[in-house]
Amino acid sequence: MKGEHLLDLTLPPGPFQGFFDAPVVVLLANPGHHPDDHEMFSGGTIHNLLVKAATSDEGTPIVGLTEVFRRAGGEQWWANHTRDLAEAVGGFDTLSEIMLAVELHGYHSQAWTSPLHNFPSQSFGFDLVKRAMDREALIITVRCQKNWFASVPGLRNYDNLIGGLKSQRSAHLSHNNLGEENFTRVVSHLKRGH
Repeated sequence: MKGEHLLDLTLPPGPFQGFFDAPVVVLLANPGHHPDDHEMFSGGTIHNLLVKAATSDEGTPIVGLTEVFRRAGGEQWWANHTRDLAEAVGGFDTLSEIMLAVELHGYHSQAWTSPLHNFPSQSFGFDLVKRAMDREALIITVRCQKNWFASVPGLRNYDNLIGGLKSQRSAHLSHNNLGEENFTRVVSHLKRGH
């Protein structure tokens, strides 16, 4: 991979964030890359939270939605893309505990490109999605829907699936991008989790 598709292996990977039994699961591509990432993730509290998220047996709150992360002043992708949902459930900290995000792979890059081969670490993320299907969680394919369908058997025909957003490029989980009916459905499922 070259240029903007190059994977930055010097940053801690983020293959998933959230508690593994969350009522809503968001499927993404991979963590993006921001110029402040190296400073933000090099040691300290945020680095420790990411390590804990990657090694926990049950998951942890979505790091990018926690107050600690928001106060640290890094790129606020999560807050910007989930503002409407956070408002509907009582704030970002609450949302961080009732939603699970799974990346197709966990390595940072400026732009997405599908890897030539699956990474060994991806199997755990795929398993998280299968477990979500078993417990009838609401699953939203935000990005890379075809890749997710190819990677998780049965996902394409899963009854509790929101298959894409109006604009997948923006990835906002907003009233407008989900549509009113799906937004209401997502909020209903999220509220079951707290």
